[in-house]
Amino acid sequence: MMQSIWRGGEMGQVKEGDQVYPGQPFMKIVDTSSMQLEANVNQVESEGIRLGQTAVLRFDAFPGMEMKGKVVSVGALGVAGWQQNYYLRQIPVRIAIEGQDPRLIPDLSACGDVLLDHKNDAVLAPLEAISAENGKTLAYVRDGSGFAAREVQLGERNNNHVAVLAGLNAGDEIALGRPATLEP
Repeated sequence: MMQSIWRGGEMGQVKEGDQVYPGQPFMKIVDTSSMQLEANVNQVESEGIRLGQTAVLRFDAFPGMEMKGKVVSVGALGVAGWQQNYYLRQIPVRIAIEGQDPRLIPDLSACGDVLLDHKNDAVLAPLEAISAENGKTLAYVRDGSGFAAREVQLGERNNNHVAVLAGLNAGDEIALGRPATLEP
């Protein structure tokens, strides 16, 4: 994999005739049979990340492509962001990609969901379907011709979904957000 170098006023790949100095990296040799996802997790959410946890990896270039992985490294120190994010700390995490796919090449952008806990037959709800009102956590469930507020108890969550421990049953139809028309 060719690295970019400074080429007379602009960045570019090494070409015949370019001067390469001793110790200057210009190429990486990549073993595609043992690739890793280098990711960051917000320091607030890093408490649950442990070596050996399984993960599901998704790749921006290939929607629908999922690969399994395993956490192999968790950073010890938070890393600051740039400019406006200077005070937000991220913890570096490396996830070894299990298996191979011919589409998997270096430098793809990807994300990973690390499995923190597992529960069989869990009821999942989109985060947009859960709201907090008057100190209660609610979901709006179809009840006849409208929707009725129902208190729910929540478990683990990711960026998109939350496990509902109590208050919803599999197959319940729920509204995303607070519906405009509610039953009394």
